[in-house]
Amino acid sequence: MRVKKIMFLSLILLSFSIGGCGSYQRASNNKDVAPEGLSDLTVNGDSDLIIGDVRSGKYDNGHKFKFKLKSVTDVTFYAYLDDEKLKPVDYDSNGLAIFEFTILGSSVLTISSDLFFADKEYRLKEIFPNYELLNGATVYKVTIETGTYNASEDSVNVIDSFDKDDINYNLNLYFNEPFRKYDDFIAPNDGGYTILKFLMEKDTLEINFSYGFPCYRDFSSYQYFKYANKTPNEPKILHPAAIIE
Repeated sequence: MRVKKIMFLSLILLSFSIGGCGSYQRASNNKDVAPEGLSDLTVNGDSDLIIGDVRSGKYDNGHKFKFKLKSVTDVTFYAYLDDEKLKPVDYDSNGLAIFEFTILGSSVLTISSDLFFADKEYRLKEIFPNYELLNGATVYKVTIETGTYNASEDSVNVIDSFDKDDINYNLNLYFNEPFRKYDDFIAPNDGGYTILKFLMEKDTLEINFSYGFPCYRDFSSYQYFKYANKTPNEPKILHPAAIIE
């Protein structure tokens, strides 16, 4: 009898340990083992664009969802599972993205046209397309343009450099820096801007700093970013040492 009691107590402790594991308390698009029970799924944002049986409610942990997003002219919509953007697993014959995820705990699915919806840290390669293509071998010229909004063209100053030290300096200046969205930013009536251009043989990448903050522009809005770990939060662009007239 004593042996049976010990075995029964061990099973209870093992069950409690597995059931209380916080690492599963969210939905997932991987193959984690789901805990038993029900979890809440909350669907927010432009949920009317969802094609598929995905709606707010309680679901068995381990339930798999599959859905598409309707196409909207000139606007791209994204699916976020909690604070992570879902990647399409496939595309249908009409080019619509197909998404999948498995619920493993209470989670929130958000449909948004905001490419940077999530409150998280971003690297520049996540903000500006083709940033990963930049390196000392592919970039042959760096250009820095500074100016003032609501001013004449005479206020614009452009500096070019072919010097590898200048190129690498500007490449490394922000490469590993984490940024966060600056949702509270209010643009003043006037102020300065900086455009950092990296020129490659077949492409040019521009990084815009508006009023001192990295700025991403899509079809309909401006997205401002600030340093995640630095104070003050305004990036400082240093002009290249070698100036090409």
